[in-house]
Amino acid sequence: MAKGTLTSFSCDLTQNNFTVTTQYIVGQSGEQITAVDGQGNWKRSNVYAAGVPLATYDANGLHFNLSDALGDPLRVCWQKIRRLHCQE
Repeated sequence: MAKGTLTSFSCDLTQNNFTVTTQYIVGQSGEQITAVDGQGNWKRSNVYAAGVPLATYDANGLHFNLSDALGDPLRVCWQKIRRLHCQE
């Protein structure tokens, strides 16, 4: 799967000048596992358990997706250089 830009609306890739800006590697259930830019450089990877996103790893470090017992998001926390940061 990919995201990109077009110069004209056409399904013919030789005519629409489609340029990939982000490519996605997806899991068996369609969840986004890894994203790379148009040149194939890694951007981020995600970790899932039973279809629920647990964490994202990117250039800024490891981000944990925390939720309450009902599944509502509480905050996003990330770890960088042995310190844990959280934002509401």
